Amino acid sequence: MTSAAAAATSSAVRLGEQIFDASEKVNAEFFAISYGALVRQLVDHLPQDDDVPSVNEQLFAIGHRIGVRLIEEYSVKINSLGNAPAGCRTFAQAAERVALTGLRMFLNIKADLSPVKDSADTFSIKFQDNPLNLFVELPEGPLREKLWYSNVLCGVISGALTLVSFQTKVDYVRDVLRGDSMNEITLRFVGRERDVFQIDKEGK
Repeated sequence: MTSAAAAATSSAVRLGEQIFDASEKVNAEFFAISYGALVRQLVDHLPQDDDVPSVNEQLFAIGHRIGVRLIEEYSVKINSLGNAPAGCRTFAQAAERVALTGLRMFLNIKADLSPVKDSADTFSIKFQDNPLNLFVELPEGPLREKLWYSNVLCGVISGALTLVSFQTKVDYVRDVLRGDSMNEITLRFVGRERDVFQIDKEGK
C-alpha cells in the first residue's frame, strides 16, 4: 500500500469513528435481541428446514431497503463535519467508504478491507466483532449449515451502493456463528446504475 493510500484508509477509519462517537447510541443488547427476534420469526415461518436459504434472501431484501435509506443519512452526517470527502468515483473508493467508514459509523464494526487475489473488482471485508451476533448460537443442522444470520448487512451494503451508482454482488462467505475464525463479506462490482443519488461536499 502506498503512503497516499494508507493515509486515505486512515482518514476513512477516523471519519467513521468520529461520527459514531458523536451519534446517539442504541443499547447494543436491545439492538441484538430485536434483530434476533426478526430472524427467529422468519425461521419459524419456514415450511420446512431445507428452505433456510429463503431466510437469507428475506434478510438481504430487508437490508437492501434499509441501505437505500441510510445513504442519505450517511451523506448528511459526512457533510455535517464540514470536511466531506469527494464522491465515490471508483468502486475501490466505494468499497473503502462502506467497510471503513459506513460500518464503523452505524454499527461500530471495525473492519479490514482488501482486494481479493486473482479477482478483478472484488473486495473482502473482514471483521471480528459483530453486534448482531450477541447472545446467538446456531444449533447443529440446517440453520448452522445454511443460514447467514447477519445477511441483512449484505443487503444494506448493496442497497447503499446502488444509490451511488454501483451494482454489486455482496455475499457472506465466513461467519463466526458457523465456526469460522472471523466474519467475511465479499463485495464484487457488477456494473453501473444510471439514475443515482449524488453525494457531494455541498450535499446537493
